[in-house]
Amino acid sequence: MNNPLLLISDLPKFSLIQTKHVLPAVQVALDECRKEVSKIINKKSQFSWENLCQPFLELENYLNKVWSPISHLYSTNNTVSFRNEYKKSLILISEYGTWVGQNQKLYKAFINLKNSKKYIELNTEKKKYIDNTILDFKLSGVHLPELKQKKFSKIVIKLASMSLLYNNNILDSMQNWSKHITNKNDLSGIPKEIVLKAKKNAQKSNKIGWILKLNNINYISILTYCDNENLRKEMYYAYHTRASNQNNQFKQWDNEPIMTKILALRYQLSQILGFKNYAELSLIKKTIQSPKKVLEFIYNMNHQVRSSGISEIDELCKFSSKNYQKHNLKPWDIAYYSEKQKQHIFNINEEKLRIFFPESQVLYGLFKIAKSLYKINIVEKKNIDVWDKSVRFFEVFNEKNQLIGGFYLDLYNRKNKKEGAWMDFYSSRMRLSNGNLEKPVTYIICNFSSPSNHQSLLLHKEVITLFHEFGHNLQHLLTDVETLGVSGVNGIPWDAIEIASQLMENYCWHPESIKLISKHYLTGEKLPEIIINNLSKMRYYQSSLFILRQLEFSLFDLNIHLLSNFKEYKKDIVIKIFEKVKSEISITPRSKWERFPNTFSHIFSGGYASGYYSYLWANTLALDIWSTFNKNGILNSKIGKKFLNLFLSKGGSEDPLVLFFKFKKRNPQINYFLKYHGIQKIN
Repeated sequence: MNNPLLLISDLPKFSLIQTKHVLPAVQVALDECRKEVSKIINKKSQFSWENLCQPFLELENYLNKVWSPISHLYSTNNTVSFRNEYKKSLILISEYGTWVGQNQKLYKAFINLKNSKKYIELNTEKKKYIDNTILDFKLSGVHLPELKQKKFSKIVIKLASMSLLYNNNILDSMQNWSKHITNKNDLSGIPKEIVLKAKKNAQKSNKIGWILKLNNINYISILTYCDNENLRKEMYYAYHTRASNQNNQFKQWDNEPIMTKILALRYQLSQILGFKNYAELSLIKKTIQSPKKVLEFIYNMNHQVRSSGISEIDELCKFSSKNYQKHNLKPWDIAYYSEKQKQHIFNINEEKLRIFFPESQVLYGLFKIAKSLYKINIVEKKNIDVWDKSVRFFEVFNEKNQLIGGFYLDLYNRKNKKEGAWMDFYSSRMRLSNGNLEKPVTYIICNFSSPSNHQSLLLHKEVITLFHEFGHNLQHLLTDVETLGVSGVNGIPWDAIEIASQLMENYCWHPESIKLISKHYLTGEKLPEIIINNLSKMRYYQSSLFILRQLEFSLFDLNIHLLSNFKEYKKDIVIKIFEKVKSEISITPRSKWERFPNTFSHIFSGGYASGYYSYLWANTLALDIWSTFNKNGILNSKIGKKFLNLFLSKGGSEDPLVLFFKFKKRNPQINYFLKYHGIQKIN
């Protein structure tokens, strides 16, 4: 009991957690869970919510509170020693998951409750939890004969290990690359903050000059602003050959064989469960439940935006040719000349615009928007135990000043921290058997540049990222559902999970909300009206090219999971399919050595396998919802309350399409998505 991971409390004891605590804590927790599950299913009384679901959910809550800090630290401080213990623990968690999912007695207990009069008396959220749980049993192979169950379990464990290795390879390849520069002219155009960080990197290595590291911040900055084409090309090559055999520096971390194995294992899972392919298996829990309908959505969207995308790339080529005598754009030129074109059209330099987006003002505006819409107050709480000194913690109160939850905010890039941005949770809203209400606690994680001179100035695209993750955060914190499994983000179909987050992104583009989140970090001067208006218009810039890129990823993701013959999983199958999809969708210049799939963690080590289309599908719904806010006032508290009550607060307790209909009084339409992106609809 001296293990801090087993000292269950409202918030984790991060400062006490050491690598040596991980495996013992997981072993103890899983032993306890197995004992308690056995007690639950061996009760001789008739099963009810109180003696079956409630104790089972409280076990899930307990296990998550042990596992969540471990999983979280793996993502935010992935040292070699920690990842080894994490891997051992993940295997145990996977074994427990299949043990529960294939537990005949537990399954029959849920079936008995489902078929009893007591089920009819339950509220919507409890019924939904039971229905979801029964489906999960079926998808865990509860009906399978013993030999197939064992095979299923082995595959699940292998998949967990392979996904972990895939993730580690990306991080390791990035951290083992650097570029030493001794001529300052090579850094022309690169933002001062990036150059300063590179200078510090060199000093740490006792070298003269500058050392660039391979991370998302450096990649975007150099591709966008660096005047040195050779450096842009070198950075582009390194970034797009990470974890692949196309770069001698990264061959030891090549993810290609791992991707093939992951796909083969997923295919085997689908076969064991009676599906033709993994896409069918994955989509059974989404709002679009057939591969055919997903393909129709992708191809219809491609039809709508393709001509607009071709016009966008043509305009860029004409611009670069006329103004810079650059007649043949290479892949590493697109971002650079796009930025030049954007500055020419809108007279906005995003890098220079940072001074108007200090972190403090962005958070002030974000919290004010949330308060206007949902009547909540967000207050920072100091002296909270955190995993890094830069992490902050905030409590959220309703209009009656009652605490409803809290969230950690970890904004900055660090060594051993996973790239990207995400929201996860430590706890969910849940009514406990003793009558107490468990409050939700979340983590918001980003990878922005570390503050310079104690000032964190954000790019507008970083502001969008923060608003996106905060949308997920709101959906988890503002739920009124009290049943774990369907409260907050739990139980929401994966292709609807992005609706709340993408809705929040719109507040980064509207003049009214831009005024709330911006002011000069030193003088307090407001962002000039002309810049605000131009920034609002900038959302249309190359939007079709962005959508086409998302369609490319979505189609690739679906196609590799539609394979329905095990013999198809040859060594180079992933790259072949990606090249075929590129030739079908992409209209921008690319290089043959690019290996995007090798770092497509959303589908190979995340939850988006056969579901990457979710971003575009959810955005279609989100922009339809946004049209109501836009029409009635983006800070309209009545619309905010309506959206909260009919959609946001419901978590996974009801079908998102049903909730959408309740809010809009009709089914979703693509018109608003196209209009928002400045695209003319094609019939």
